[in-house]
Amino acid sequence: MRPPDLHTLLDEAVTTAGAEQVKRVLQALIDATSPEPATLTIIANAGVHEIPTRYLRGEVYEASRGDWQVSTAEALAVELRGILLRLASKLRSRAWGTVYLVPTGHPVLSLQIKTMVYRVLRINSIDLYYKAGSYFEVNIDQRAVALECPMTGNVSSQLTAAPPSVK
Repeated sequence: MRPPDLHTLLDEAVTTAGAEQVKRVLQALIDATSPEPATLTIIANAGVHEIPTRYLRGEVYEASRGDWQVSTAEALAVELRGILLRLASKLRSRAWGTVYLVPTGHPVLSLQIKTMVYRVLRINSIDLYYKAGSYFEVNIDQRAVALECPMTGNVSSQLTAAPPSVK
């Protein structure tokens, strides 16, 4: 005897339990088997500083390691492009819900990494700030900050903005 196919089982389930109940059960099954968005910690330049393990959350990714052998602007651009290509591939490898950035090494690398995270994932990284043996997480919603600031000085952006409300 052949087992019933999926369509037959689904029809029987809808007839027995009702469409809404079947939808709820199927959604619960999907929710239970869908992976949670993952956490990624990016170390901009590994090997520069010892980072306490409590700040290495989720999967840890080293964007680069050690010194770069660059002596010209062109060599720097090639080095950064290679790092960013590998990073973009990593960012696209799965659904990341939270990204931490440990900005070790040269600031230009950290700036490029932070920008790449936003461009690929459309989320802001949470950055680690180190000072005198202590780490602090910096998690600022820059869009919210920018929206708090009144528009001044830029006539073209004021022309496209909504008119001010009268109170």
